[in-house]
Order: sequence, then structure tokens, then C-alpha cells
Amino acid sequence: MMIIIEGVSDHSQEMQGEGKNGEMDVMGYQTQNFHICPGAQEAFSSLVKEGHRGDEAEMVTNLAMLVDEYLGLEIQAKEMGPDPELISNMIDKGNSAMFHLGVLANVAGDEAMIQLFNFMPDHLLVAMGMKDNEFNSMGPEENEDGMEGMEKISMEHEGDSPC
Repeated sequence: MMIIIEGVSDHSQEMQGEGKNGEMDVMGYQTQNFHICPGAQEAFSSLVKEGHRGDEAEMVTNLAMLVDEYLGLEIQAKEMGPDPELISNMIDKGNSAMFHLGVLANVAGDEAMIQLFNFMPDHLLVAMGMKDNEFNSMGPEENEDGMEGMEKISMEHEGDSPC
């Protein structure tokens, strides 16, 4: 019988802090658009430090790719203007990222990790031209009205739609 012991991933060392120009290596995937989002940098630093292995590590990598593409669409929207097709693609990419995050949280048994991604809605608002700043921290900290990011957006649209 042979026992194989995996060593601690060197990715956790690589990811502590920002990489070049705010980009990072997420378990072998090199980001291109994280420089516009300190929240994404913090979220993925935290996920990598948790030491996910196997399928979970692959889920983290796939999630990083989706978030990176999502942020890339925001950059395009800021350069070209909020094109409806681009915004639709961004919504689809964001929904896909959040779905994959939910699957990862379920598999890992850690629903709290979802709170790390409260930065996502603000980027869509920036891409749509509804916010001037690149990043308005809608993370676990409360906003000036005392509500958390996702909670605030949910409350704003309560009653607007039967959804």
C-alpha cells in the first residue's frame, strides 16, 4: 500500500498580496482585469488561502476566470459606452460566476464565502454608467445607510418586479 501526501500548494504564497499591477495568479490562472477590483483580489486571496484541492481547486480557478471576464466586460463598457449587448453579456457572466460560487460554497460547506463577492453588483452599475467611480466598496462592511451591498440592491428593487 502506498500513501501519497500532497504538500501545501505554493499558490497560497504566490497570492498573498497583489501581483503585478494588481493582477494575481489564482491556482495557475493569471488574471488580467483584477486591477480594477480590490474586492476580487481580497476574495480570491481568501479562497486560495483556504487550500482547496482537487475539484474544489478547479472550481476556484474557473470562478476566477469568470470574474476576470466579467471585470473585462466592465472595462470594455467604460471604453466604448454601455452597449446593451455588452451589458447583457456582463449580466450573463456575473450570473454564471455567482452560480459557480454557490456550487463551490455548497461543496466546501462554507456559505460564508459568498459574502466575499458582494463587490459584483457595483461593477455592473459602473458598466451601465450608473456609477462614476471604478469601485465603491460594497463588501461585508456596511454602507452609509447601514445596509450591506447585496441587501441594499435587493431592497432597492423590492416591489419593482414580480421576480
